[in-house]
Amino acid sequence: MSIPVVSIPQQGPIATRPRRDGIYDTEGWDDGGAIDAKVTVFRSATSFSNTDLGLTKTKGRDHNFDNNGGQLPKGQALHWYVLANKIRPTAANLGGAAVAVVWDVIRRIREVTWLTFRFGDTPYLVLQTWQVPECVGVGRGYTTHNAVTLVGQSQSEHDRRNGYDVTLSGMPVEITALESFSADIEASGVTPTPTVDLYDTVYLKGVLLKGLQG
Repeated sequence: MSIPVVSIPQQGPIATRPRRDGIYDTEGWDDGGAIDAKVTVFRSATSFSNTDLGLTKTKGRDHNFDNNGGQLPKGQALHWYVLANKIRPTAANLGGAAVAVVWDVIRRIREVTWLTFRFGDTPYLVLQTWQVPECVGVGRGYTTHNAVTLVGQSQSEHDRRNGYDVTLSGMPVEITALESFSADIEASGVTPTPTVDLYDTVYLKGVLLKGLQG
């Protein structure tokens, strides 16, 4: 019996189909205790690092990447234009005075933490969290409840165009396949105590190129 001869396909660049929505991942802090000194985002696609959170990490709500975390899979690349960061009480049904308290804790967390984006172990961006806008979400209006005045922050303006520009001379930052990256959110020593579970989502907004994958 003869051995069949199979031709080797011509080598070349992987065909790509761009997707506009970039990538995001979520970690968080549980209620009733001070926030962690550091949480690392883009760590895992299957579980939150804080095991006391009430939700289970779910694709589509908490993240949208295909690899287990920390890397884009082979055959993908991201043209990264904008960084955004949103803190929200995903699992809590707020009402009455709870709204004022939770919004104030979110404001305090944004004031006393900083965000470091890393390629491998090397910092690429180091920003105070309040410098990173929230992008879209549920608006926080001007209101007063039980003598507590809530004032909307400029960073919490909810607009799809709202974010921190990471381009260099107008060119996007490229994140390539299997390149290790992460984002750390660290406290400055002041650690607010959430009254409900809070979930922090970091968005890398840009054009995600997805190759042909087996």
